[in-house]
Amino acid sequence: MSSAPTQKETWSGKRWWAIVLVILVAQLALVVWLGDYEPVRSAPADPAPLLKLSGNNAKEMLALADPTLFALPHREGFSGPAWLSVPSQEIQPFAWTEPPRF
Repeated sequence: MSSAPTQKETWSGKRWWAIVLVILVAQLALVVWLGDYEPVRSAPADPAPLLKLSGNNAKEMLALADPTLFALPHREGFSGPAWLSVPSQEIQPFAWTEPPRF
């Protein structure tokens, strides 16, 4: 055995850059190898919905499908009479009794 002190060898800058370059090239190769080369296709358009009225009851059916029937004041809504018949109010102006001060 020798009693000479051992020194750790450090990597040179060229060796570090070579390792970084090898890792970068390996990642790029994986991206190219696993990549998808098919062009992007747009989805086919669905046909538009058709509105068909049903005979004599068409007005009633459309009223049932009205989304504002319960949200807005409506004559056939659950609070129609309360919203659409507003009671009259008597407004009396305030009578000022004190003379103006200048």
